[in-house]
Amino acid sequence: MTDVVHRARFVLSSIVVLGLFAAAVVSGRPAEGTASTRVAEAPPIATVSQVLDPEIILPSRVSAAWGRSVSALDRAEARVDDQQYGSAAAALSAVGANMGRAHLAARAQMRVPIDPEAEATPGPDSVLVVLGLEQAAITRLAGLYDTVTDPVVLNRIGGAMEVALTKRDRLLDKVINLKPGKAAAYADGMADTVDGYTDEVSNLTEALKVDHLTISARAALTNALSRSQAAAAKVTAAFGGGE
Repeated sequence: MTDVVHRARFVLSSIVVLGLFAAAVVSGRPAEGTASTRVAEAPPIATVSQVLDPEIILPSRVSAAWGRSVSALDRAEARVDDQQYGSAAAALSAVGANMGRAHLAARAQMRVPIDPEAEATPGPDSVLVVLGLEQAAITRLAGLYDTVTDPVVLNRIGGAMEVALTKRDRLLDKVINLKPGKAAAYADGMADTVDGYTDEVSNLTEALKVDHLTISARAALTNALSRSQAAAAKVTAAFGGGE
């Protein structure tokens, strides 16, 4: 259990760092005969104390989809900021597609038996990383609505947001409804994520208060806030209290 807690703490730091990094993902190839790759360590832009633990090993399909999702988010933000709306729309479509891949990869790892003697716990690690990805996507996408009026881009932001919210809800439900014996491997890490949902709700609330939004953007963010509040309540009820 100590190893699982250590890995969960890594994932928590990566969730925060994800919103600050330019995409940092798999570098190098998996060792021969294995299906895993290491998440590359990268310096954060704003917080020097938060780094990725190089000892964490993720299944290659999870890490690849995670990296492609973050890269697409970075591209979308940059193109929206530069008002390159055609490229922004394409990047936002890639965000949704790659988050879908990450979600499926994490779900597949949940079906892998957990070996209590193994150093790696691919199921819990994958789930926590993908939940962190979805949370980062929700908060980063929310910020893209500000001042944007292009209807195609607004539609694509909403589409990517819908993917993140829907996939996150489904993954949370799967974790919460695990049988007790298997759920124990996820419990400590999930408990440590509770505060992140509170922060997400605050982020969306602030966006609705201060950002310059079209009518459709405001409606989309209002819906996102309601679903974020529901997710926060669900996680708090299931895992609240931490250690």
